[in-house]
Amino acid sequence: MPDPISLLIIALSVGACLFALIRGGPAERLAGGVILASLVVSLLSNWLAPRDLAPTISLAGDGIVALAILFVTLSYGKAWLGAAMLLFAGQFALHAFYLVTGRAPDLLHAMVNNFNIIAIIICLVIGTLAARREA
Repeated sequence: MPDPISLLIIALSVGACLFALIRGGPAERLAGGVILASLVVSLLSNWLAPRDLAPTISLAGDGIVALAILFVTLSYGKAWLGAAMLLFAGQFALHAFYLVTGRAPDLLHAMVNNFNIIAIIICLVIGTLAARREA
């Protein structure tokens, strides 16, 4: 069972993605769908995948999501998407560092990971609110 902080971040992430899917413009809906799919795949891989494969699956998932967000950013050219794309690149670099060095996730990993996810969700909410103002 995940700890309360993880559950709160998951709940906020799902809420922000649903907000973007329901209230956002085309860019926000697409990004919200990508982020929500990423969250679902990440949770499933953490719960179902063997422990030794979880970091590799996480790294591959981060790379795919970063490419998808890059595509959305290039298609729609919104500033908040650029910020989210850079944050996903940071997420990819974090997981790559821990995978390559063979370090087990520690407190630093948890703090950077949580900060990164919260920052991505803030970007998504800001983008959705901006799209609502433009409409």
